[in-house]
Amino acid sequence: MSNRTGPINFHSLFEACPGLYLVLHPDFTIVGASNAYLNATMTRREDIVGRGIFDVFPDNPADVHANGASNLRASLERALRSRRPDTMPIQRYDIRSEDGQFEERFWSPLNTPVLDEHGDVQLIIHRVEDVTAYIRLQNAERTQQAQMDDLRSQTIRMEAEIFARSQEIARVNSSLRQMHASLERAQAEKDLLTGMIIHDLRNPLAACLGHVEMAIDKAARTDSGLTRHLDGARNAGECLQNMINGIIDIIRMEDGKMPVTLADTDIHAIIDAKTVQYQGAASKSGLTLTHDTAATTLHHVTDGALLDRIIDNLITNAIKHTPSGGAVRIRSARSPSDNNITIQIIDTGEGIAPANLGNLFQKYGRVEGQAMGRSNDTGLGLVFCRMAIELLHGSIAVDSALGKGSTFTITLPGA
Repeated sequence: MSNRTGPINFHSLFEACPGLYLVLHPDFTIVGASNAYLNATMTRREDIVGRGIFDVFPDNPADVHANGASNLRASLERALRSRRPDTMPIQRYDIRSEDGQFEERFWSPLNTPVLDEHGDVQLIIHRVEDVTAYIRLQNAERTQQAQMDDLRSQTIRMEAEIFARSQEIARVNSSLRQMHASLERAQAEKDLLTGMIIHDLRNPLAACLGHVEMAIDKAARTDSGLTRHLDGARNAGECLQNMINGIIDIIRMEDGKMPVTLADTDIHAIIDAKTVQYQGAASKSGLTLTHDTAATTLHHVTDGALLDRIIDNLITNAIKHTPSGGAVRIRSARSPSDNNITIQIIDTGEGIAPANLGNLFQKYGRVEGQAMGRSNDTGLGLVFCRMAIELLHGSIAVDSALGKGSTFTITLPGA
């Protein structure tokens, strides 16, 4: 066959064809290769022609699972035996680059025998397609799909967890609503109790005390023995009245309803008045009651009425728990370093056991009188002192030992 300029050079035509072709002798020696094949495999014609295909393209020694060479050999042998084309599945068959390193490649091979007129195999045409990009894309898609599946699984787990937590939150909210309703009922009962104490107990008690006072006036002129009994009744009534007032005040402070009126207050005047007020009770119990201070005046912006009641409680406690022959002293001073004011009520009484100190300012904390064989009252007096001094942004502390007396210290902030 010839064209207009002369015979066609089929050798050149083969080498220039766009497909990836390798021509092998039946002993698998390379006879020829297309330029496209040489480019794809990064080889040169003069380096591979005349050499065995498995010498030119060995398995990647770094890949212990490499089987491309053995699979290719088996396909070529099948083509020789059957004298028919043998299509191979996609193979991983790494090739060596110019620097000697192997590069990952994937191929789709077809081995076709070329027969002579007698049907014998003269040559084998080894045609391949480089499908590396396709395989990598598939692997990337599979990886992406796996990541998406993992993300979907995580999403499902998170949704299940969120649902479970929402159910738990719903249960907690239901419990909180029930607790809130219970608290509201308790607050309503507490308000009812406070009202009952005020109206059903305090008011009738005040009326009773008024009648006792009138009876004392009349009995004083006729029967001194009856006067002593009426005095006892009045003292008991006043004690009960003080307890009721303490309960009411503590309830008010717990509810944040205790009124506080700040004004410039003469603290010395309060202490001196209390000293005079309780001189008689102290003397009757065989005690001395004194106020020690180096300052001539001691003014502070605070609630004078509330402070008066705090000091009153502490003085009465000190007198109650100090045996005859003892002393109760009140000290007051202003600290020059921080401008704080301290008021101390010091007694030589029975003292408090260390185990009881932690409960001293707790509600209804009863402290047994160790030395004098009696118990304190309900404990509301000291609870009132703590809560009241905290309303004034101050603090109260105690230092005590059995048989050595107690020192209660009130601190009011200078600012």
